[in-house]
Amino acid sequence: MDRFVRFVTGVSDPDDGTPLGVFAACYALLRDDDTDETMAAELRAYLNWFDKYLDTPDRFSR
Repeated sequence: MDRFVRFVTGVSDPDDGTPLGVFAACYALLRDDDTDETMAAELRAYLNWFDKYLDTPDRFSR
């Protein structure tokens, strides 16, 4: 059984109030119109690195 660690941020999910994970927070920033293009490019580069080098869990739970 693979084990994964979930890191959370200080940002809460607007629907249920639970803390957003790092990746959900990154995607939320990418959707935010206030995020400038330089920051968005950095976020995309980080997300691409994780996509390339880390396995994605089959299931998610909190």
